[in-house]
Amino acid sequence: MQDSSSLRLRIGPSRSFAVVLTAVHGVAAAIPWSVGMPPLLAAAMSCVVAGWGVVQVRRHALGRSPDSVVEILLEDEGRARLLTNAGIASGGRVVEARTLGPWFVFLRFELDDGPMVGAALARDRCTPEDFRRLRVRVRWVLPSAVEAAPQADAIEHR
Repeated sequence: MQDSSSLRLRIGPSRSFAVVLTAVHGVAAAIPWSVGMPPLLAAAMSCVVAGWGVVQVRRHALGRSPDSVVEILLEDEGRARLLTNAGIASGGRVVEARTLGPWFVFLRFELDDGPMVGAALARDRCTPEDFRRLRVRVRWVLPSAVEAAPQADAIEHR
């Protein structure tokens, strides 16, 4: 059993997020054709964008990639633990948390070993109760933890 100050999210596949990502990448793949590029260049660019779209849907919406995040444990003071499909656990802190309407929550983590990882969670990626608790945490708890976090990294990246 988890204590009341932590939130464990088991993340599953999301059909709605797969549709959104497919639509966005489909529009992006059509742009080279609509701006009058030479057909060979437009075809090459469209193939690259479509291929990238397949990778993103597989990783972020369906959770089938080895580096897909399948579980997030949000702890006190903006700390988090992430578990990937390959079984790799990483610790870090939340550096950005946003709700995008009632359907999506976006979290960005800075892992202890350096890289930044983003997780876009659609409403159907976890149980309704867990998603509700996540939205409450993002709106009320995480903003104060993110503001209290050290800001030295932000100065280095300018």
